[in-house]
Amino acid sequence: MKKVIIYTVAIVTLLGMFAFILKSNKEANAKQAELASVTNEYIPVEIHEVKREQLGGSFKSTGNFQAESELDFASEISGRITSILVEEGSYVNKGQLLARTDDKFLLNELATIQASFNQAKTNKERFEHLIETGGITQTQLEDVSLNYQNAQARLENIKLRIADTYIKAPISGIINARYIETGSYLSPGTKMFNIVDTRNLELVVNVTESQVLQAREGETVHVVADALPNQEITGKVKFIGVKADNSLSYQVKIAIINDSELTLKAGMFGTAIFDQDHNQIAMTIPRSAIFGSVQNPQVYVVDGQKAVLTSINIGKIEGQVIEVKSGLNVGQQVVVSGQINLENGTKVTIIES
Repeated sequence: MKKVIIYTVAIVTLLGMFAFILKSNKEANAKQAELASVTNEYIPVEIHEVKREQLGGSFKSTGNFQAESELDFASEISGRITSILVEEGSYVNKGQLLARTDDKFLLNELATIQASFNQAKTNKERFEHLIETGGITQTQLEDVSLNYQNAQARLENIKLRIADTYIKAPISGIINARYIETGSYLSPGTKMFNIVDTRNLELVVNVTESQVLQAREGETVHVVADALPNQEITGKVKFIGVKADNSLSYQVKIAIINDSELTLKAGMFGTAIFDQDHNQIAMTIPRSAIFGSVQNPQVYVVDGQKAVLTSINIGKIEGQVIEVKSGLNVGQQVVVSGQINLENGTKVTIIES
């Protein structure tokens, strides 16, 4: 009898526990359904309040100096070198005579062509007089005139060929290398001199994505040459690359005027110091608030219970902080996490970060 009672109590207890579990599961499922309904309607997001804070903006980048003008000067003619008038290291001005090639045969040819031209000119003048008296036909005059024009063209051509025997500097600069010797024979395309103009240099550096947005063409930049650490050098930004290289860096070129002694050399290393305004108070947002790219920046602004996609203009970028020029106001709330699930006008619920 006792065993029957014990079994009965055990069964009743198990049934009670089973009923309790079913009820608990039903309540949990109802809560999950309710939460899912809310979640489907409101997207959870983290926000950040737009504020004003102090920005610095100074940054450095290292590169090397390059000559603004450099040329491997090649021959355009054939001929034997008769004289070389400059040595490596010489400074030459544009148009200065550097070398001569043999012009003996050209001068002989000039004499022959000059005689032919003189004869053609005389014939043309004589026939022009005869046409007035009816001594020749118009066709005969035209033939003589054509012969004169051809002789004139040959004369101009031989003079140009003789002028080419005077090899002159195409740019100003220093003879960095000389590839020819007196007596050597030139062919078209033969390299003769390497001329480098180091009066005007460029410091070529690479900057990051955030830094390139701070650089401005025409701005003054402080430069320190590794070989001349105590010399003050200033330059101006002349070029900012519009496309990143394989390392996601952008090229910036800084124009520098060398001193009178041309102390700076092409190939030396230097550092550019971009000094932006210090102690500047600016409106800022975290970089994580940017939806899309910094080239076309947009943010989601929480307005009531909706996320509104807003275009903004940005300025400096310091690490993970971005300056906002326009498009936002201090105190507005921008979404910094959860944007991937948003569209313009999506309802949101704010969660603590």
